[in-house]
Amino acid sequence: MAKKMTLEDLKKIREDAQRAAKLREGEGSIKVIVHMGTTGIAAGAREVIAAFTLELSKRNITGVTVVQSGDFILESEEPAVTVVKPNEPKVTYGRMTPEKVSRILVEHILGERIIEEWVVAKEEE
Repeated sequence: MAKKMTLEDLKKIREDAQRAAKLREGEGSIKVIVHMGTTGIAAGAREVIAAFTLELSKRNITGVTVVQSGDFILESEEPAVTVVKPNEPKVTYGRMTPEKVSRILVEHILGERIIEEWVVAKEEE
């Protein structure tokens, strides 16, 4: 027999859904763009965007918005992720995997250290 949901269970589900929605609504000053054209999706972009959303939610990090975009110019580097931070160059990482998400989050987004060995493009503001 299935466990009955309590009011607290429902509140937690609602809060989790609201937090996930905020990650995609553009409220944060830092933006993570996951390139999700057909090539990116075929290469695993859905799993990458899910990993970013999960990590941000799990760590209760605010101020970061996760959005999707079309294909990245270098299809051989898909799935690609671009990190946009105020007053810093736009940095695009190639051949992303869900396993790389945590390191980008901790080192680049929170720690302000670009992971040079994964960079495929850097655009000055």
